[in-house]
Amino acid sequence: MVEREPAKAEESQDICFIPGNDYRTFIRQFIPLRDGPIVDVDGKQIGKHEGVHLYTVGQRKGLNIPSTEPLYVIGINAEENAVVAGPKELLRHSSLVADDLNLLTKESRGRAKAKVRYRQKEQACFYSVEDDILEVVFDEPVSAITPGQSVVLYEGETVLGGGVIKARR
Repeated sequence: MVEREPAKAEESQDICFIPGNDYRTFIRQFIPLRDGPIVDVDGKQIGKHEGVHLYTVGQRKGLNIPSTEPLYVIGINAEENAVVAGPKELLRHSSLVADDLNLLTKESRGRAKAKVRYRQKEQACFYSVEDDILEVVFDEPVSAITPGQSVVLYEGETVLGGGVIKARR
């Protein structure tokens, strides 16, 4: 048997099927733009946006809001067509709730590591599952937990399962 080295290719970490990784131009082709407010955590308008679908929680680039401190997207209120911006510390949360689960473990609770963003380091946590709802409580607050995105649980190199983030706390 001949042993071969695996091919060394750079890992894709972005939307590779979009020319030039310009997802904003791509999205504009399919979804009509609808201007709306960028608001602070108190609901005060501090800027304008071209469409909530052009923003993601944790984003700093492209807000174009003058401020004495850097501002980040800390939430998106699609019903109100508003982007919520604030300081980085407001991105951090200690727990999340997820549904639409795909579990590969029979354990309904335990210690694990979790990822909520592809570039993020795995974070130590306690998880529990009850009535097809996953709750994850992190040892340390985690940045940019985003409803609608995935959470994946790991034990070492083994995937325990995951789900779609419903809420953060």
